Amino acid sequence: DHGRIVGKSLKEIDLRNTYGINVLGISRRDKMIININPDEKILKDDILYVMGQKLSIDKFRKSVD
Repeated sequence: DHGRIVGKSLKEIDLRNTYGINVLGISRRDKMIININPDEKILKDDILYVMGQKLSIDKFRKSVD
């Protein structure tokens, strides 16, 4: 459920410790955010660019789909 992360900050969802993946960037509307602040809140239509092992990314994806 996307609601699990929407409105939460990157610090709150803690992808590095929870899934072993890192957020490299966020695509939001017409801009790309690459200097990411850990307090950045995830918005509904954000696209996260992440790096990590495929298994870890798949596990994260399944948790929000």
